[in-house]
Amino acid sequence: MGTRGYREQAGRTSYELRDLGLLSAPNEAAFHDLVAVARDLLVADMALITIIDDARERQFVKAHVGLALEPDAPLEWPLAHSICRDVRDRKAELRIPDLRRDAKHRDKPIIGDQGGTSYAGTAILGPDEEAVGVLCCLSRTPRIWSRGEMDTLKRLGRMASTLVMLRACEATLKLVALERAESRR
Repeated sequence: MGTRGYREQAGRTSYELRDLGLLSAPNEAAFHDLVAVARDLLVADMALITIIDDARERQFVKAHVGLALEPDAPLEWPLAHSICRDVRDRKAELRIPDLRRDAKHRDKPIIGDQGGTSYAGTAILGPDEEAVGVLCCLSRTPRIWSRGEMDTLKRLGRMASTLVMLRACEATLKLVALERAESRR
């Protein structure tokens, strides 16, 4: 689904993200472990899991390793600064060997603020099989991401999708339990 489809569904998408707890509590262990493994396996300088919230026009960083951030720095950015949004909209992987030479992304703050030069990302799917976020890696030097590296990133992205699906199951079970408790009254 393209950008237009997400804008048409923005309220619903944001509601699901909020219900799943994806827009709060950064650096939860399971998500943090995935970005650490991604960085290590792809020998990257940085790795992030980002969640795209169209309703609020922001990208929330759910987990990260390698970013040079102050302890109180915000873990969200306007979507205008997002490379991950392109991955989510395409629901496909994206490789950019040198962001500085990419016409669409060369002015993104991640380049100047964090030194991100090379980007590889894959979509994270939500309960409705629509992409809700991205697992990405960045390097501080230009590089060509190999097919094997992208396959590894896609497998880790599927693991992140599974974590999101587990969140959906947990939310559903809580709702069912609440409905049962109310029906017994």
